[in-house]
Amino acid sequence: MNSNKLVNFFKEVYSKNAYLFIGINIFSLIIIFFVLSKEAGGSFLMRVFSFLFCVLVGGGLMALWARKSNESLVVPFRRGASILLIFFVGIAWMNDGYKSPYSSRTNTNKSASSQSYTCPHCNGLGRRTNNITGQFGECSSCGGDGRVTQEQYNRLTK
Repeated sequence: MNSNKLVNFFKEVYSKNAYLFIGINIFSLIIIFFVLSKEAGGSFLMRVFSFLFCVLVGGGLMALWARKSNESLVVPFRRGASILLIFFVGIAWMNDGYKSPYSSRTNTNKSASSQSYTCPHCNGLGRRTNNITGQFGECSSCGGDGRVTQEQYNRLTK
């Protein structure tokens, strides 16, 4: 397929009666760039590549599958791209709230009067790398909890 045919194909995909497809694209882009956190979405280039992957691979696979019938490939391309966009963006959005054991931990038994802060030594991870051996060890400032009191925080950041 030469480049002129490819350009005409994408003009047709995004032109007539593509309101739902364009709406799904815009909604997915808003979620990818403005809703997902840095951990779930990755860098700017990673977000762009994930969007393009969903559109091109999902649409391409559906269009290749529907190629056996002698119909236009535009509608199957839109369906495939939309399905993959909704699937992957939905999975990323659901996993965005998931905190791994290696991310910052919260103190579950803190009272309203005692406010806790993220440990400045380990950035809330509860572990620090030993500069000499390169191995992880429990943070001596927070005791592996990742949280410190206001007094400890003030003392550690001076």
